[in-house]
Amino acid sequence: MANPVDIHIKDVEDSIVLRRPGCYNEWVVRDFRCVGIFAVHPYEISTRQHLSYPNDMPDWLTPSEPDLNIVTRPISAVSQDFPGMRIFTFCSGRIVDALTLSEVRHEDLYSE
Repeated sequence: MANPVDIHIKDVEDSIVLRRPGCYNEWVVRDFRCVGIFAVHPYEISTRQHLSYPNDMPDWLTPSEPDLNIVTRPISAVSQDFPGMRIFTFCSGRIVDALTLSEVRHEDLYSE
């Protein structure tokens, strides 16, 4: 990063709640600790898995490594995909716990 600057919790919160439609935010962080996974509907997850092929398909056409596959999962399954991690999402413009829909304060997600 050419010109690193320190950001504060209020900067991060503002970049989410004051974001203009059609814009996005992006941060580069250092010394981070992951507190959860942020997912939005339709909860599409990229996974490596063995796909099923017809029984009569020749072995030489079947890949030996799992293929990258994008699947749509219910939020409860996303939670199982990331054990020990909370899952967050948006609801009515607020960040909430995706399983309980209880609001999550920005201060609880970020620390300086």
